[in-house]
Amino acid sequence: LYGKTGAGDKLNSDGAQEEDHKYGWFVGWLENKEENKQYFFVRYREDIQPGPGYPSLTAKEDVKKELQLIVNQHAG
Repeated sequence: LYGKTGAGDKLNSDGAQEEDHKYGWFVGWLENKEENKQYFFVRYREDIQPGPGYPSLTAKEDVKKELQLIVNQHAG
């Protein structure tokens, strides 16, 4: 699994950051070297509720869980 997260704060109409409105993403690929296959993914999230951290970390964890389900389905 290879990937990169990114995140930021939304900007309001006057260009100031809205710290309670954050966005984030996780983009990357999963390699299956035995079958010589690659699977690419992108996950984008926006959080409009105040809270610590950025949604990019949630996006990464969501992708990892979903990829594990997919891998398990194809393995059996």
